[in-house]
Amino acid sequence: MQSEYLYRSQYGDLTDTTLGSVQRLERYQDGLYIQGVYLWDRWEVGVRYDTLSLFKDDYILGGAKQDLGRRPWRASAMVDYNFSEFALLRLQYNHDESDVNGRVNHELFLQAIFSVGAHGAHQF
Repeated sequence: MQSEYLYRSQYGDLTDTTLGSVQRLERYQDGLYIQGVYLWDRWEVGVRYDTLSLFKDDYILGGAKQDLGRRPWRASAMVDYNFSEFALLRLQYNHDESDVNGRVNHELFLQAIFSVGAHGAHQF
């Protein structure tokens, strides 16, 4: 099990190139992820949840607070099969609700991950 809380603050000037105007920008935002992976023989099964704006989401442009309207989040599940210490095959599904327009993205990935060459355990 693993989790992490993140907080960021941004300050700067935002330039509109079409109008040639510059506005002061301040952004304060937080986020969190929590994940767990279970290993059994050559198989791994895992889940993960990510979210932004958990406690804090202030977007201040030109002194006026902007309402972004939603809290983006994503949930993922994966299963891995480890052929050896050099190769694995992963199937992963993401339910992603981070789109600015509120659309839900359903993503399915099939990954083949392998390594070649020298590394710490084996010199070639």
